[in-house]
Amino acid sequence: MAVSSAASHTSLSQIAAVIGQAGVTAPDKILALVEVFNRLASASGIAAEDITTDMVRIENAFGVNLQESAVEATKLANVINMLDKSTAAASSEILAALADFAPFANMLNISQADAAAFAATLISVGLSADEAGTALRNMVVNLPRHAEELSGMMSGLTRGLGPPKRSSSAWAAMR
Repeated sequence: MAVSSAASHTSLSQIAAVIGQAGVTAPDKILALVEVFNRLASASGIAAEDITTDMVRIENAFGVNLQESAVEATKLANVINMLDKSTAAASSEILAALADFAPFANMLNISQADAAAFAATLISVGLSADEAGTALRNMVVNLPRHAEELSGMMSGLTRGLGPPKRSSSAWAAMR
């Protein structure tokens, strides 16, 4: 792999070591993840070992089994790279905020891509990565405390909409 990559053997072995510490033991899976994380490191300019640590932490928080497949890690790496290029948030900031928010996003069934986009959006409007991660985490923590108030606000929003055309019986049952 080092022949087709600008990364050094040492850097690639550090990525592999972090992946191995995360419990991935199949050589083909380790190699696939090394390629994914090395590509993201090359695109973002962040130390490969740091990216690998953050990505493994995020994937674990979302319940992704890296031993089975690198597909989800590849998708997330592509989303982070795209957000880095299309928003004011840098990959390192997105990863830092997402690492804080990921366990809570997973509890609400928020996709990895949406969670990364939330983080990038908050960073783009001026919050630091730490502030964005904390704000997103606090949002999830505080939702249950304000569930009744939130429900009332949502009910007020839907009153003027009327029943949907296709499922009016379901709408009536919800009222």
